[in-house]
Formats: sequence, C-alpha cells, structure tokens
Amino acid sequence: MSSRKLFVNLAVCDLKRSMEFFSQLGFEFDPRFTDDKAACMIISEEAYVMLLMEPFFKGFTKRELCDTSKQTEALLALSCSSRAEVDELVKKAIAAGGQYAMEPQDHGFMYDWSFYDLDGHHWEVLWMDESATGSARGKQKITLTAKIVPHLWFVDQAVEAAHFYVSLFPDSRVDSVTPIPADTPSGPAGSVAVVEFTLAGQPFQAISAGPLDPFNHAISFIVNCTDQAEVDHLWEALSAGGTLEECGWLRDRYGVCWQIVPAVLGELMKDPDRNRARRVAEAMLKMKKLDIQGLEKAYRE
Repeated sequence: MSSRKLFVNLAVCDLKRSMEFFSQLGFEFDPRFTDDKAACMIISEEAYVMLLMEPFFKGFTKRELCDTSKQTEALLALSCSSRAEVDELVKKAIAAGGQYAMEPQDHGFMYDWSFYDLDGHHWEVLWMDESATGSARGKQKITLTAKIVPHLWFVDQAVEAAHFYVSLFPDSRVDSVTPIPADTPSGPAGSVAVVEFTLAGQPFQAISAGPLDPFNHAISFIVNCTDQAEVDHLWEALSAGGTLEECGWLRDRYGVCWQIVPAVLGELMKDPDRNRARRVAEAMLKMKKLDIQGLEKAYRE
C-alpha cells in the first residue's frame, strides 16, 4: 500500500486561541496551510489536524455541527512514549484552559487519560506496551506490592491528589486507577475508583468514596530531606493551598498531614550529649519550617 497522509478536520470558534492552546501542548503548525480561516497542526510526518473556523468548516458538510458541550463527535487518540508523557501532556492541556474528560485508566498493557480542548473536542492520550499485546494481552497482570501500604480516603479528589504528590518526588508515578465494578455504600458500580501510586519508591493506595473521617494529626507522613533546598521546595509545594504548622508540620490542600524534616535532625537529637540534643529540640520547637543552619547553630552553642 502506498504511503498516505491523514488530515483530521476540527471546527473551532476562535482560531487564534486554539492555536495558542495547542502550542502550549508543544504542537507546531505548517505555515503553508495556515491562514485566518484554518491552521494545519502537525502531529507527525503523516498525520495532521486541521483547525477550521466554524463558518469555513460548514462549507465542507451538509450536516449540522455537533454540540460538543453535550455530544462527542469522536475520540481523538494520541499516542505517547511513556505513562509520564501521558500525564505531562494532559496536565499541560488543563493548565492551558482545557478540562478533564475521564479519569486515568490503567489496563496494564495500556494507560490512558483524556481531556477536552477549548472547543470541547475529546482527546484520548495513551501509552501502550505493544510487546504485551497479542497472546500476553489475555493474561492477568499480577501486581506485587509492599507488605504494608498506606491507604488514603478522599471525598472526591484521590486521582487529583495522587497526580499532585507524584509530581513532587523522584521515583514516583501513578500506577493504576481501577473503578470498583460493584455497587458500594459510596455509590453505584464504577463511581468509586482505587488509585495505586508510588511515592519515592513507597506504594500507596487512595480512594474517592465520599465523606467519612477527615484527615487529622493522628497520621502524618515524614519526608526526610537531604538538604535545605529540598526542605524549602517540599515545604512550599505541599503547603500551597494548605496550612503551615509548627515544628516542620503542615497540612496540604487535601488536609493530609506531612512532616518536612531534614535528615540531620535525627542525628542531632540522638547525640550522646543530651544538653546538645536539648538545645536542638528547643530550637526546633520555635520553628515552623525547619532550618538546618539554625538547628546546627543550636547544637554547637
């Protein structure tokens, strides 16, 4: 078969805004086929999306245009090279003014997440492990987890929270989002999903299942930081939209409690010279964000 090119045509209300939106996602345009009525967005060497102003688009069809606020005209599937790239592209779309379409779906051999663009077109962003398809596709994937896994109950933001957390730590990822296929006290089948994610190599689970017990100080997560720069970064990031507290504690925007602690603190507090340890403790108790220089100064006095 001879090589063919694919041109997908989409109607848009504001061509300039649409071009700015997709530019923020990293796409470029072919100036040869771009003017004040249409823009040719390059997907690959053989695939393009033509963004057409609505009046111009209508000249190519006798049917009414789809109302994308109520109907889905198509699923525009776009492949990525990794799960991380899927997450990155969807987050860029949301930051540029798009909207979430569906929760992330993890099928083992395939991971996808979707968004609506400025004109309501539904984009399905996916990663697929082609080596796991075919005969391997029918085999059930076995997930190995740690013996003990922290589980967080959110009212309705488990997926959002998981993606926020994994953006802050190395060796982190959202591993799967699995809707519960049965009715539960929290809602009908499919309305409650279990999110599996990894933070700094530690497996976590989360669930969005409606109101129950709010997060409180009885459980908190200690982050051992290697230096002041890491303390500063995580303190600012996790406390954004949350609450700053004493002694390195904070509540994030979801109410989860964290302790952002320089690793050196434990060493100073365990010093055999208990007067030194006392001075470090007294200095810590006067701080909100822990300051390594201040703790070490108290230790040396």
